[in-house]
Amino acid sequence: VTVHGNDFLHPYFPVARLDLREKFRLPFGSRIDQRLGDWLTARLVRHALPRAAHIFTNSHYTEHRFLQVHPQCTGRTSAAMVGVAPRYFTAVRPPRPTGPPRLVTVCRLAEPHKNVDLVLQALGRLRATFDFRYTIVGDGYLRPGLEQLTIDLGLTDRVEFTGFVEPEKLHRALLTNDLFILTTSETPVAYEGFGIVYLEAAASGCPVLAARIGGAAEAVAEGVSGMFVEEVTVDSVEEKLRLFLSGGGHFNAADCIAFARRFSWRSVVEHCLPHYAASVRRPAPSVV
Repeated sequence: VTVHGNDFLHPYFPVARLDLREKFRLPFGSRIDQRLGDWLTARLVRHALPRAAHIFTNSHYTEHRFLQVHPQCTGRTSAAMVGVAPRYFTAVRPPRPTGPPRLVTVCRLAEPHKNVDLVLQALGRLRATFDFRYTIVGDGYLRPGLEQLTIDLGLTDRVEFTGFVEPEKLHRALLTNDLFILTTSETPVAYEGFGIVYLEAAASGCPVLAARIGGAAEAVAEGVSGMFVEEVTVDSVEEKLRLFLSGGGHFNAADCIAFARRFSWRSVVEHCLPHYAASVRRPAPSVV
């Protein structure tokens, strides 16, 4: 079994449904059915995971969190990590055009702990001192509130919401921006298990501003592929953005790309194959 973080803390894909409303043709019950299904799903996951031959995690931090929840799995876990798709290394980062620094965030706008609102508030404080452009890629129920916050902060001429974009346009956004920002915090049921988008940004030559929380601390090399805030507050985000916008946080695109190359799906497969082979008592095949 492979786990990525929130999937074992709070399973959100139901695998157990009673379908009470449909079976008994009740005029009510869909909400009750959903709650019962969520409870049964969590119960099934809790009982099934300890029966797995081996549990792979996407980071050392996720492995630590997993064993806190399932200590009975001690000795049968390992951090397989993640890889970056090769296509992120094929495109050449274009020369930087003249103009203000360009900042970008990519995330689902349906998770408050991604803290896009705090980034907007920090940029609102810096508006009078620095020129910049900030692009928010993604969609979700939080978007209208974030757009209103942008208006309230007087940032409508600096901030663009693109909504969902195709992978090619997403890659282009990472190639043509100067700093990727995603300062995710941690909640009892959600955290950044790793954050592969940090590696995708680095593979595109774009440095990262992240929070030193959860698996994100393993996805960014401080001073090489990006920098951290120690706590996710408007003050701390403002401080790091002020440093970057004033030219104090300089990163080399080649160094970012070299760091991202350390993470490949081939290495993930090579890590996992021996455990799969052991579980069926067969020799591990070679990776081709």
